[in-house]
Amino acid sequence: MKKLPTLALFASCTGFALMACSSGSTSSVAVAADDAGSVTLTDAGSGASTTTSWYAQGKPFVDRYCRSCHGGEGPGTGDFTSYENVSALAQSMLAAVTTKRMPPGASDPACRDYMNSDRRFVSDADRASFAQWIAEGTPKGSPAGEQEVPLIDETIANPDLVIKAAAPYAPTFSNPSEPGNEYRCFALRPGLTSDKYITELGPILDKRSMVHHIVAYRIDPAHLPVAAQSYPENGWSCIDMVNAGVNPGSNPLTGDGMLVAWAPGTGAFKFPQGTGLLLKSTDVVVLQIHYFESNKQPAGTADQTAFAMKLEDSVTSKLLIAPVGKTGFTIPAGDANYSFKGSFGPLPVALKIYGTMPHMHVLGKSYELKVDNGDGTGACVAKSDRYEFANQVTYLFKEPVVVQPGAKVDFTCTWDNSAANPKQLHTPPADVPYGERTDQEMCYAFTILGIGN
Repeated sequence: MKKLPTLALFASCTGFALMACSSGSTSSVAVAADDAGSVTLTDAGSGASTTTSWYAQGKPFVDRYCRSCHGGEGPGTGDFTSYENVSALAQSMLAAVTTKRMPPGASDPACRDYMNSDRRFVSDADRASFAQWIAEGTPKGSPAGEQEVPLIDETIANPDLVIKAAAPYAPTFSNPSEPGNEYRCFALRPGLTSDKYITELGPILDKRSMVHHIVAYRIDPAHLPVAAQSYPENGWSCIDMVNAGVNPGSNPLTGDGMLVAWAPGTGAFKFPQGTGLLLKSTDVVVLQIHYFESNKQPAGTADQTAFAMKLEDSVTSKLLIAPVGKTGFTIPAGDANYSFKGSFGPLPVALKIYGTMPHMHVLGKSYELKVDNGDGTGACVAKSDRYEFANQVTYLFKEPVVVQPGAKVDFTCTWDNSAANPKQLHTPPADVPYGERTDQEMCYAFTILGIGN
């Protein structure tokens, strides 16, 4: 973690904290923020009236950058829809933003811009505006001054198919090796009479605060694990088969394959006109839900989260989700900067990349997904030096990346397996191999590819 700026953000009411804590302050404070995350405050003199309000500065900031996780029913701690809560936590929130601990790490839009990228990184202007509101004593103001920030759209209007478990399920969080977490899978028959293509899909969240993320994949019934073959109403524990829906040795257009990976803040998936993911009439859809004990629901609460889909009989360009990455690595104990690269290709045909979900586990530090044309040229697809296991997002690009025949798509993962890593699971650090459990590691970018026009 970076050291806090010299401003006493957590101090008792002295310096900047004095202005922030004094609800009766009438000072007008000019606020500037630089790219390093430092905030400069200049007191323009006492006696000036406040110029900010919760409705014009505080709430729009929260709605844009915080609410998808901290929205009362979201999986994050706190209810940031409440003026009283945000006012009480405002200094801590500003410190988290200033030191860039929040929002959680995400792909850099300067590498490749994507939908809702403006929700992932706080702009200097918004940070300064939020700091100004705090400096003026977090005045509430009038709802008439509210600046509306629309929430991220998760809905699918008039879906053709809704996939959900036969009955609500209450996670027990009883696995001692995964305290506070449970991976539950449900094998579901869509009931289609003919093959279809999924053109839109989005979550229907029942108990939002319990859902860390969701993966859905299609699978031939013959490939279902033994625990799933009777289609148990309550599903089965599947921590050891997180990647079961993505077989690197198979063609996702003809065999098993991932359909979607969703996490809070991702929104609905609405693929470009004329594109879609194949769902065969014989397929079984498996929903894997990562439940998270956020303490916002009483013990024994049941959930019946689902996915809604729009379907078409045919598409111009078939989509697939390919696992760009690698298996077979071991991260040495104590290594704070161990990297490993996996490749997809050389490609026999031209492809378009519509989006990707980088995936590692808790030791993940940074990643880079790029196109290598083999002649010294290429293109950045996704990149971040702040990977966050708790913020696994699928990035849908505003414009697809065109990949020519003969090119490769490379994915490089970097981990911190040192004792200094606060997310370290082993004391002392141990060699960490590839594997699907949280105390092992993975290196994939689940990438949405288009074949055809």
